Formats: sequence, structure tokens, C-alpha cells
Amino acid sequence: EYIQLHFPQCISTTGKIALNTMGSYQLRQQHTWKRYDHSTCFVMKARYNCAHPPQNNGTTPRKASDYELVLNLSNNSATSNNSSPSTSSTAPSQSYCRIGELVEAMGGPGNLNLPHKSELKSDGINNTKPPTKRTILIQGSSFVRQLWESLVCLFSSNITKIMVQEGGPTISLAAFQKRHGKKIQVEELGTRIDNMSRLEHEGCHGPDDNNITKFYDPLAEHVPTRNIYNCNDNIAMVEFDHKVRIHYMFRPEEYEPEAFETVYKEYWGINNATETIDALVYNFGVRREGNFVPPSFQLAAARRQNINAREWLGQLKTIQLRDLGVYFGADNPWITHPPDYHPCMPGIPDDQAHLLLYLLWTGYELVK
Repeated sequence: EYIQLHFPQCISTTGKIALNTMGSYQLRQQHTWKRYDHSTCFVMKARYNCAHPPQNNGTTPRKASDYELVLNLSNNSATSNNSSPSTSSTAPSQSYCRIGELVEAMGGPGNLNLPHKSELKSDGINNTKPPTKRTILIQGSSFVRQLWESLVCLFSSNITKIMVQEGGPTISLAAFQKRHGKKIQVEELGTRIDNMSRLEHEGCHGPDDNNITKFYDPLAEHVPTRNIYNCNDNIAMVEFDHKVRIHYMFRPEEYEPEAFETVYKEYWGINNATETIDALVYNFGVRREGNFVPPSFQLAAARRQNINAREWLGQLKTIQLRDLGVYFGADNPWITHPPDYHPCMPGIPDDQAHLLLYLLWTGYELVK
């Protein structure tokens, strides 16, 4: 009802959103929603940065955070084609759904009202009262890791709890080749870091050798200088406003069943007998139903929303190239052939975070 009243341009009559025809990249309107920089986001892998030094005239080159994803739902057909969406010359600015502005007005992830499919009305709008707490799982590759990190960066002032990992096995294609198919065991799991003040003060930015400077241009401003050694978010959780917990697990299919279940029970504190898993967000790192949650959690997750984010980055990259003539991929000194296939942060991951919250609030579905 709030969206219908205050953001009618964000209401879909079909409940289906085709990004390639309805989405476009435009200059971000100032002061509509919070941005962060590399020094203020205390949990973000350094390899994703695109921090550039000021130019000789004191300005900075155009960057990913200058732009935002908007939706034009005025032509609300769910049929996708190869045509571009309406541009600013044909659609008035007020007709655009500026997702970031909507999310900011809604109060961020702490105010999520997640509908179950059985609770949705025909127009896709959920009017049921939410329970006290919500549990969301994000599982898959590093592309959805960036989505989780973006939620932490964008809404850091709303965080009431956070947990990342210190140590644990090296999870990379090269490392898995050396394992010859052996799954990650319980005894290999790292230790929890859940001291938020420590994380805010020291940072968790990912380099195994603790050499954070190699990721940043030496003349770049507002970049982190400290990092907790061997800190990573391969297993992570963030809680917003004491109400919503969003968990992340990198490549859960690489864990043996006991280790997979240990993460849920001991690292995340999810009780399979009393808690409900409200939504699962995943990409190609989760291949089949049995991999979504451990067997003992299937009942807890029976009514969840499933959101497959596998195509999101490819679609947004295509839209960015179409509208801006450039894809903003990570281009820091550590990247040997920029732009990297991981997008800049801040950048596309923030659009994905806003898009996720929009889909969770409305129950809408992305279609090709």
C-alpha cells in the first residue's frame, strides 16, 4: 500500500519485470539514497574496487556510482524484445521507478515485508502482516557475494549484528582442482568474527597475505589501510534493525553435508525446528533443490521465495553498455586485464541489492 500511494510508478500490473526493455541506466539523482566509499564499507573485498585518483583539474573521471538503474513500467508488457526502453526524451522523469529512492524511503532491509507465494494477491502486492523476524539466504558464487556486501555497505547504519569468518579453506577454482573432488569438512571451517566494532575499526577486505595496498591506486583517496588477516565473508551474516537476517555462503555445493549443516546451526544459529527460511537468493553455484538447504532444513524452507539471480549481472552489464557505452568492471591495479568480470563497487552490485529488496517487497518476478 505504501508503494501504491507514494511510488505508483513502481507498481507493475503484471507482476513481471523485463529488465532489458524496462530497465535503463541514468545519472543518479543527488541525495535520493546513500552511497558509500571504499573506506566507509568495512566488509568489502578489495579486489572489487574502482578507486581512481582525482584528475589534474581536481575532478574525477566518470564512475559507476554516478549512475543508477531505473525502471520504466509505463508500458507494462511482460513480453521482452530487443528494443530499448523509453529514454528521458520520450518518458518524463517522474514516470521512472527509481528503485534506490524507493528502497531508501521504505527504510532498507530492516523493514522487509516478505510475502510467501500463497499470500500474494493477483496483482502481486502483499498486504499481510510480517512476522517479527525474517531470514534470507544468499548462496552461490562471488557475484552474489557482491550483492550481500552491497547490502552491508549501503545500510551499515542499520546493522545490529554481523558475522564473518577468519580462516577457513581457500575457495577458488585452483584450490578445488588440488582437492581432487574432496568436499570441505567440518574441521576446515574457520572461526567466527562477530565483533562489529573490531570489523568497523580494522576491516575485512579479503587478501590472504594481508597486503591491501596492492589493490588500490597509490593516489586514490578514501581507501582502507587496515585489514584483519585472513578475514573473509565466505560464510557471513548481517542483521538489520534486529528484524531481518541475511546470510551468505560461497559455493555451498563444495561443502560435505555435515559441514553444510554446521554452518546453518552453529555459525548462523538457525534452528531448523522453530525458524522459517523466508527467501533464498542464488545463482549458478546452487545447482539443484537438494543443495539449497541441508536436508534437515527442508521443512523450514518449504514456503520460501526462490529468486534466481543467475542472469542479473549479464543483463545489467548489457544495459550499461547500451545506455552508457561502457561497462564499469573492477579496474584496480590488481586486475591484470581490466575491466574485470566482477563489477565495480560501488556500482552494479548496489543496483542488484536495490532490485532484490524491491522484488522481496512486491513479490514481482524478473523475466527475460
